Amino acid sequence: MIGLVAALALSAASPGNGAGPLEARLRDSAAAVALQGPLDGAWTLYDARRHQLYRLQISDPPPGSGPLDAAWRGPGASTTIGGVTSIGLGHGQLTIVLTPDRGSESVTLGLTETRHGAWAGWMTSGRGRHRVALRRSR
Repeated sequence: MIGLVAALALSAASPGNGAGPLEARLRDSAAAVALQGPLDGAWTLYDARRHQLYRLQISDPPPGSGPLDAAWRGPGASTTIGGVTSIGLGHGQLTIVLTPDRGSESVTLGLTETRHGAWAGWMTSGRGRHRVALRRSR
């Protein structure tokens, strides 16, 4: 499969009488990617035994254009969804606070980026403190 940048370069170098639908879509896709920060997309939170705890969708605009935002979904095919109370990135730390159910205690994630683009750290809730990892979903 040809990469987006390579396809865009090929379409720009190809002779023709103007941009067709494919070239326009490739250009729009490249522009959209440029408007995303590094955390933008789907992520999965796992416990130390690699059990899926939450799936998160993070909106990460480019630096200086707005705050991070996120929503979560329960594990697997769960229909349980919710908003994230707060999410912040600073000094190499990603902090996420969510409330799983109305009236229940918040869950706080304190994560540090690993060498492989994942995040590792702790989840603290009313059930204690547990080691977790946040990885980009595939």
